[in-house]
Amino acid sequence: MKGVVLIGGGTGAQLVFDLCQILSLEVSGYLDDNQENVAEVISSNIEFLGAFSKLDDTVFVSQYSFVIAIHNIKTRSEILKQLRSKNASFINLIHPTAIISPSAKLGQGIIINQYSVVQNGAVLGDAVTIEEQCSVGINVTVGTNVTMAPQTVFTSNSGCGDNCSFGVRSSLVPNAHIGSGCDVLAGSLVVQSRENNLKLLGMPARAIGQSEFGNNSE
Repeated sequence: MKGVVLIGGGTGAQLVFDLCQILSLEVSGYLDDNQENVAEVISSNIEFLGAFSKLDDTVFVSQYSFVIAIHNIKTRSEILKQLRSKNASFINLIHPTAIISPSAKLGQGIIINQYSVVQNGAVLGDAVTIEEQCSVGINVTVGTNVTMAPQTVFTSNSGCGDNCSFGVRSSLVPNAHIGSGCDVLAGSLVVQSRENNLKLLGMPARAIGQSEFGNNSE
């Protein structure tokens, strides 16, 4: 098995590093453009392999499996496109306490943390990060490069497009779908389908402007 390289060295990488240790996976190193923001647990335990520009090196990319361990949706999208262009290998990291239905379909580069549930018929795109105690319901569709903060809930038949972010305890009611590039802020309840590139807040969630993610649909 190829060694794992974390893309990012901040707080997101701390969570991913812990998960790799739980799963007994070898972490070969990490990449980051800003060494000043690297978490101490990362810098003291994992080898620094270089900046994100290292991903331009096809030989380097071919030697490892990658996991995107940063929060910024735009940066994640750019890195994902770069890795795909190099036919990079990705690894899925699923915490032992997570419950994944055998009928769920998972993409590549998935992270699912402790006590989260992915139910029957759910579909997750590539590079989806699900933090602890989240629920992805029956027949939910989640696009590529989506992040869910703790206790996010997608109820049955709901879903989202690509490049979306969901804050802590945000939720979608059944059959609600939001477009690509949306930013659903903490505690918001989405009760109806919404278009692309919105920043949503409240119970019920209302558009308070355009998101910063833009239309970077994969």
